[in-house]
Amino acid sequence: MQPKFDELPGSPGHALPVPLALLRLTGSAHGALFLTQLLAWESGDESWQACSYAYWEKELKLSEYRVKKIAAWCAARGFLETRIGIERGVPVTFYRLRLQPLYALLGSLLAAGGGEPGRAGAAAAADWRKKLEGGA
Repeated sequence: MQPKFDELPGSPGHALPVPLALLRLTGSAHGALFLTQLLAWESGDESWQACSYAYWEKELKLSEYRVKKIAAWCAARGFLETRIGIERGVPVTFYRLRLQPLYALLGSLLAAGGGEPGRAGAAAAADWRKKLEGGA
């Protein structure tokens, strides 16, 4: 008998589903995983989140080079800010997602039909517009 997904070592509470829209937005699984993690930490107030490159490498298998490259790509599109700092004596990068620009970009992608399979692009874009306007 094969184990269920939640029975795999390291899985309970550690699964990080990656939305297809983020895969299409970034064009890579690494970029989508990076954004998914930042969104998981996001509390809705666009606060800064600290993360060391050692964390990215250990937990998500994203190298420092890849994280820097993805972060630069996101920053160039206006939905991520970064700054360097020290936390508990360790150099870390602080990340802040700018949700409005991210939602706008995702809304455009979804409206163009680049979103989730089985959903109309216009309906998915309408969902993102609601988020932009502060609705659920």
